[in-house]
Amino acid sequence: MKAFADWNQNGNFDDAGETIATSSVLPNSDQFSTTVTIPGNVQNGQTIRLRIVATETDNPANVVACGTYGNGETQDYTLTIIQTLNDVGATALISPDANFCGLTTSDLAITVRLHNYGSVDQTNVPVTVKITDTNNTDVTTLTGTLPKLSAFRDGILTLNKPASTSLLAGQTYRFTISTSLNSDQNTTNNSIIETRTTGNTPTNGIFTATRCGSDTLVSLRNTGEGTAFWYDTPIGGNLLAAGNQTFAQRVPSAGQFYVALNDFSGTIGPATKSVFGGGTYYGAYTPAPLISTTVPLLIESARLYIGDAGQITFTVTKYDNTTISSVTLDVTPTRDQSLTATTSNGNLLDDPNDPGAIYPLNLRIPAAGDYKITISYSGGASIFRSNSGVTGVPYQLKAQNAQPIVTLKGALFNNGTSTDTLTTSWYYFYNLKVRSLDCPNPQRTPVSISTGTYPTASISPSGSASICQGASLTLQTTNVTGLTYQWYRNGQLISGATSSIFQASTTGNYTVRVANTCLPVSSSAITVAVNTPQTPTVTANGITLTSNAVSTIQWLVDGVPISGATSPSYTAIKSGRYAVQGNVNGCGVATSSEVVISILATEPTSAEEGLSVYPNPATKEMTISWTVATLPQLPSFQLTDLQGRILRRATLQKDGKSYSAVVDVSDLPDGTFFVVVEDDRTQSVQVKRIRKH
Repeated sequence: MKAFADWNQNGNFDDAGETIATSSVLPNSDQFSTTVTIPGNVQNGQTIRLRIVATETDNPANVVACGTYGNGETQDYTLTIIQTLNDVGATALISPDANFCGLTTSDLAITVRLHNYGSVDQTNVPVTVKITDTNNTDVTTLTGTLPKLSAFRDGILTLNKPASTSLLAGQTYRFTISTSLNSDQNTTNNSIIETRTTGNTPTNGIFTATRCGSDTLVSLRNTGEGTAFWYDTPIGGNLLAAGNQTFAQRVPSAGQFYVALNDFSGTIGPATKSVFGGGTYYGAYTPAPLISTTVPLLIESARLYIGDAGQITFTVTKYDNTTISSVTLDVTPTRDQSLTATTSNGNLLDDPNDPGAIYPLNLRIPAAGDYKITISYSGGASIFRSNSGVTGVPYQLKAQNAQPIVTLKGALFNNGTSTDTLTTSWYYFYNLKVRSLDCPNPQRTPVSISTGTYPTASISPSGSASICQGASLTLQTTNVTGLTYQWYRNGQLISGATSSIFQASTTGNYTVRVANTCLPVSSSAITVAVNTPQTPTVTANGITLTSNAVSTIQWLVDGVPISGATSPSYTAIKSGRYAVQGNVNGCGVATSSEVVISILATEPTSAEEGLSVYPNPATKEMTISWTVATLPQLPSFQLTDLQGRILRRATLQKDGKSYSAVVDVSDLPDGTFFVVVEDDRTQSVQVKRIRKH
């Protein structure tokens, strides 16, 4: 028997996918049933022609939609496509992800995605997650309800596995996710099964607790696996310090410390948006929340308030925009969709009854440092932020030694012209859950206190601390077995600079922190200056040019090298644009700006003196007097500077046997100038050099 459906309604059953069922050879008393999947391109309301053909044959190829047969039967039906009203199914296990941590001292968030395939909004959808091991032994069963799931939409539900139910490290577990809507018209999509394998726990911590000299602080170190968290009791108690190189302010009353690896979790920031005064939803907010951590960290989840459905991507980056980790969320509205009022700039007004939803983030931060979390949108998504009555920033999780482990500092906002840290608005994340990045080993190890001696820290440079661009200076501190090193520039940690030698190639103040089992000791700073090739300067004194270049000197006139002109000084012999190439600071050759020299005429000797200018030097006024035979026209004079620029121009007046003029020079700068007297044919006939004081 075969069944055929004319999905594309072209009048035949010959197209691909239109043979929808084929049975095996059936005895007379047998029945045949199967499930048919409706193609995605078939629309609700369409009527599809359905044909069933049964013939007496043992060869399926003999059963065709149109043809002849000896014995058999053909039946035709019309199939009307309708949308189910009530149809909810499980679609994905969002969290935990691969290599998740099963042995934790906090609840494990298990997040699932459901989809409403029906045309009716659903409320209080029952959900069950059953966890079994590889032997099919039940570990635990979690139940919950999704409050609302709109028609044709996705929904996310988070259930919490209690910390008391352990999932062993390095084991594979099966998660069976099921929905059980009473009115469900299609139960075939109710359940899915996904597997996850738990990560391994660290076991090789190497711990020391040392009191050095008369210091009341206790140095705490771990030189083995994982990140150490230091407590005052073997179970429970107080977290005294966090990190592999840290300190405690006192010795616990038990006389020793108890340390666990990667055993840290907490909740930070406002629990809900109702903590503040109000806010709005929008699909184009850009401020980036700032987070600092002193340990490798996993941002597990947060409560988000969603205005419109779509996709939102959160990306953890360094301040230099280096991407660290990212997650894209399919978000669905948590606010009342009947509320449509907006602000003047299009922001949806706050829904005070919006419960929000917990979304798994699983953003990994593998190293201590300062980071920002950027946001981007697609598909029309919008999200809530609080901008009224926001207080309490920064939020911090601290150890008992008062050192912060995690800090939320506000949000970084760039308005196009400046960057600011916003602390009077709160962006995106509420009830933010974090934990140590790698899987914990909650078994605490006792650590006794020993005594020690501080190391010394000093820096020896390999040469002058003033270097040229492209070169480097070797900085070295004492290399002793058992010491650890960390180099800093301008007080900021240099990533990866953890040996006793560092090559400095950037301007800055360099220090090194040296540690043994005691607390680190910092050296004095070495200031390194990085020089670029310095541009030579040229000073003109009349026609004598002097440069500050000290080597590789070459004078140029009009851009052409002057043969043999390789000394710091040069005397110009013709008018032109003069410059010098040379090395000023030992970091390379550069070319100076040009100086224009105008040589207008030869100064007359005293024997042929006809032009006099006095006083010389001049301060306020000077007199120009030219003794010459009577001219047919009054002569003129020009006062020029060394670059040939005309500063004064006037006509000399007849004064007995001379032509003269009094010139005001009080506004001129100090320096050398030339007086040029011309005859009626505009030819330079006399030049006199003067000084202005």
